[in-house]
Amino acid sequence: MKSLISGHIHLNNINLAEIKLQILTEMVIHEQLDVAYKALRKITFSFVTSGRDYDTNQNFTKKELKGIFLSKESTSLIKKFFTTNFINKTLSIAKECGEVQKNEILTFLKVLKTTRTAELQK
Repeated sequence: MKSLISGHIHLNNINLAEIKLQILTEMVIHEQLDVAYKALRKITFSFVTSGRDYDTNQNFTKKELKGIFLSKESTSLIKKFFTTNFINKTLSIAKECGEVQKNEILTFLKVLKTTRTAELQK
């Protein structure tokens, strides 16, 4: 019985996460810059942490695939929501940002590209 209940909870979490991801990606694509940027930040923090190591002054990237992106459904979610249209809009948002924000967005896109490529090769 517990297994059945936990299966439903997991399924509900995937469905809820998919709905949230759909809303956020639509906001990135269709909203004004300030709203699109906030939605993009919510998505990017699900994937990566980026910044600068202040001791060495080097940029660092830590890949942090989280939540639903560790599930079996991750391939279909990535294909479904991170379309060329989304990526193009994300690049246009990056051009409007400061250097730190731009680097975070570009890092997210690199991780997304790597993840998409790895998923397609499986």
